[in-house]
Amino acid sequence: STTISVVLPQIPDAYPQLGTRAMGMNPQMENLYLAVFDDNGYLLEYVKAADGSQMATKNETTYKYQVSLTPTDFPTYIHFIGNAPSTLSFGTEVEAVGKLFTEGGSEAYWQKISFPQGIKKNADGTLHTSVTNALKDVRLVRNFAWIKLSNSAENFEVTSYCVINTRTKGTVAPY
Repeated sequence: STTISVVLPQIPDAYPQLGTRAMGMNPQMENLYLAVFDDNGYLLEYVKAADGSQMATKNETTYKYQVSLTPTDFPTYIHFIGNAPSTLSFGTEVEAVGKLFTEGGSEAYWQKISFPQGIKKNADGTLHTSVTNALKDVRLVRNFAWIKLSNSAENFEVTSYCVINTRTKGTVAPY
């Protein structure tokens, strides 16, 4: 078992001229799952991180969790999936993660980290420092964008607007 932390970045108030953001005003993560794959791309385990604490600063929100990972001696990849389903189909990385999507405005967060030497452990059974360091401050990305329309011009009134060619659902990971 080890402590991990994931970061949801926010655009600071110093950039009000930007009309779009990769996050809503208050991004929320309901859960975090880790999908662990071997060097052949097959799912080894799908682990839910124990509910953790949240800490917000001006520019980002950090969540800390506890998670138990099975050590490996071969190249391993971990997908961090925020607001994930409770089950994931076993199979290859592309089959399992590539089929995850959200719709109806629900948010998903994702990131992938590679461990070329595997998830190593120390002689006492704890995870190696290289692994625990890689699991700190994992920066997640989000699959939806937030758009803000504002008007400060005189003699101009926005009566309506339309965003065209929008998607109604989005993949969690870039597949």
